[in-house]
Amino acid sequence: FFSVNLRIDSEYGDQSSVFYLRCQRPDGNWFHRTILTCPGHTNSWGTCSGEFVIDAEIAQAVEVSLRMTLDNRRDGHLFTIDYDDMRIEYQRGFVQKLIVDKKDVACWGAGSEVLVTSSTLYNFSLEKNNGHSGALQSITIVDEVAHLELTTPPVEPIISQEDHGMYAAEVALLSRNVRIEGSEEEQKKGGYLQVLHTPNVTQVIEGVEFRNMGRLGETDRFAIQLLYSASIEGSSISGNSIRGSNNRCIALEGTSNVTIANNIGYNSKGHCIYLGFRSRYNTIRSNLISESTYVDWGDVISGETDRYAASFFNWCSPNDYVGNVAAGSRMNGFQFDNWHYVRAEDGSNANEGNPRTFPLGIFRGNTAKSSGEAGMVLYHFEQAGSLFFLESTLLKNRFHGMYFYNARHVTVSGLFAENGIGLEMRWCDHMELVDSTFRG
Repeated sequence: FFSVNLRIDSEYGDQSSVFYLRCQRPDGNWFHRTILTCPGHTNSWGTCSGEFVIDAEIAQAVEVSLRMTLDNRRDGHLFTIDYDDMRIEYQRGFVQKLIVDKKDVACWGAGSEVLVTSSTLYNFSLEKNNGHSGALQSITIVDEVAHLELTTPPVEPIISQEDHGMYAAEVALLSRNVRIEGSEEEQKKGGYLQVLHTPNVTQVIEGVEFRNMGRLGETDRFAIQLLYSASIEGSSISGNSIRGSNNRCIALEGTSNVTIANNIGYNSKGHCIYLGFRSRYNTIRSNLISESTYVDWGDVISGETDRYAASFFNWCSPNDYVGNVAAGSRMNGFQFDNWHYVRAEDGSNANEGNPRTFPLGIFRGNTAKSSGEAGMVLYHFEQAGSLFFLESTLLKNRFHGMYFYNARHVTVSGLFAENGIGLEMRWCDHMELVDSTFRG
């Protein structure tokens, strides 16, 4: 891992500069690898810094040159850009071992598969390297800490609690003792678990590993789905690991009073945790979603929005979101898209009011980091009462940390660090920002 630092001055403030390595492989073919993107600084010098990885492909290149390009050429017009004091320095090698509290890994063992979330900006050139998963080679307990030896080292930087508590990567167990795995006979079409029309019947789905679930492009064929079950108080979908889902992770439609907690969603297509119409009074707590990505245009279900997938997606409120993490999402971490009517099971208007005027529920202590687009996208809050998005953490999201559109009477607090734009409020009134920190 190397750091790169420089000072830069641009004639236009909206003109970003991209520094990249142009590399030639031994077979003569060329490839490019971005190492730093710097925003413009109008008529003033500013600093720009970041980290990049010299991986095996770059190390084997027979020729490497450093180049700079512009993300907006202003119709081909020329303008002035200056940079100075550029430094590229070695920082550290690959991480081979993780050190964690021993009580957090009491049931882990050699061969268990773990997830380490991203600590960097989303990397479009290496989409599979926005987090790391792999098996444990060994676990050694020393005093009160566990040393986890990785079979294969991560190829991206990992920030530890010792490095910076607020920026630290999460480490999670992907393996479970009980596994449900979809057949691989059809490409992108695995199994699915659906609970349909069970009002007042408590459902419990806990401690299971789901692999190759969901059927891409098929309606109501998601990895786990509770469908039009009305109120099922006491129901729990908790402690599960959903890996490589072809079509969402956990989806509720027309279902209320469910707790979705302590689940791991990894490398899924489409919205990972999805709360659809008539899904209200649910609790979404302490879930970790990593590396969710969009569905290609040709596979998007008609009327759905999974082309712009979010790790957490909410159509209808109130629902409580507390202590969840979205890391390395290809598009958005969290998205609330309040529609203007409630959709019934047959797709018609249920005539149950305007969701844009419904109360929010609790939204506290949620984190979105390393998103390819925005950390949190929040549309159409037209409630008469006050709403609160509190103690959010927005880190290293490529474009926006938090973006509001058409909202009012909202109070926001949190940490906004190293995002393209920390916080934007568009067509918003009576907004309040309190107890917040902005960095970088």
